[in-house]
Amino acid sequence: MLVDTARTLLASSDLFGSLPEASVARLAAAAVEAHFKDGDVLFHQGDPGDALHIIVGGVVQVSVQGQDEETVVAILGPGECVGELSLIDGRPRSATVEALEPVNTVVVPRAEFVDVIRSHVPTMEALLVTLVERLRQTDALAADISHLRTSS
Repeated sequence: MLVDTARTLLASSDLFGSLPEASVARLAAAAVEAHFKDGDVLFHQGDPGDALHIIVGGVVQVSVQGQDEETVVAILGPGECVGELSLIDGRPRSATVEALEPVNTVVVPRAEFVDVIRSHVPTMEALLVTLVERLRQTDALAADISHLRTSS
């Protein structure tokens, strides 16, 4: 059951949706379940980046600690991913993720993810295209914000 759920979630996600079926199946086979209570922290900013969480049920808050205050940057729910940056680059977590209610996730270990992309060039290419699309969207958003600031 978990493998089927993981495969469905991975295949329908923005990050993994364009990957070949064999790669999605391999990642799904390595996935494990995790359960969190309201108020539990999935991971803290600065923690090791060792896995990706795909939210099966519940809602999480993603926040970043600045010098003086914490800023909420996203509220995410079922079907959405957290931890993808660390999954890709292996660096410490860039944000803290906290359950706002009971949350269930499917966890994809970084080691399996790295093995999959290293062993299959089309998977790596598909992932790069997805990441470039996200970066372009972020650039467009930053330009919009900059325009709003200069027109005020």
